[in-house]
Amino acid sequence: MDTPFDQFQRAVFYNDVLFETVRIATGRIPLLEGHFERLTNGMDVLGFTAPNGWNIDFFKKALLHNAPEHARARCTVFRSPGGLYLPQNNAAQWTVQHVALPVAYPEWPEKALRMGVSERVRLPIDDFSGVKTLNAARYVQAAREAHAQGWDDAFLLNGHERICEATSSTVFWWEKEQLNTVPLSEGGVAGVLRAFIMNNFSVVERPVTPAELHNADEIFLTNAIRWVVPVGQWGERILEQNRSKTLFQDLLRLIETV
Repeated sequence: MDTPFDQFQRAVFYNDVLFETVRIATGRIPLLEGHFERLTNGMDVLGFTAPNGWNIDFFKKALLHNAPEHARARCTVFRSPGGLYLPQNNAAQWTVQHVALPVAYPEWPEKALRMGVSERVRLPIDDFSGVKTLNAARYVQAAREAHAQGWDDAFLLNGHERICEATSSTVFWWEKEQLNTVPLSEGGVAGVLRAFIMNNFSVVERPVTPAELHNADEIFLTNAIRWVVPVGQWGERILEQNRSKTLFQDLLRLIETV
């Protein structure tokens, strides 16, 4: 007889799993289309067979079922059990967990982040780099390294010694009047809020080394839960936050109407 653990066999043994973390605000999902597109793309890349009737409404209902009015929802999608490295069954299964949030939308943080560069971690670049899987050991160790150094977060590098992302966020920076971000070809996860910002603001994608990032006037991190979090200190530099705060306010008005 199968046990509950058997259902998650491939997720636990082989990390054969995807996930989406989604912010629910007043019973709605402002970035729903972006999350659905990224999850569906990830299922295609990993060779999962989607459930019958899989579409954006199916995904929305799964996320909102029994959800608090304001919540962080995590949808975990994993391959059905069976097989060793080679699966016997590619059918996707899923589960959703909710954590209630106190407010519908994020607020501008009172404290900006202090950042450093992870020395222990290098992220790979391949066809699976942009996919949001549970292969998080590198991110866990980078977060531990940041904590040990007294930082709030860490920039992660790829094998070319260029910045990919932070431990759970996309990196944006202002240099003079231009807003920039790292190309996905550098190995970072395809952020949903990143895509939304790029579709609504003028952004240049360009690779950047830590030394080059020291030329930034402002730096901020983004993800689908916190949205925009400013970097206040990077190395010995104290950074401004004015344009980043204005972008956050513009972003809030845009997302509230989506």
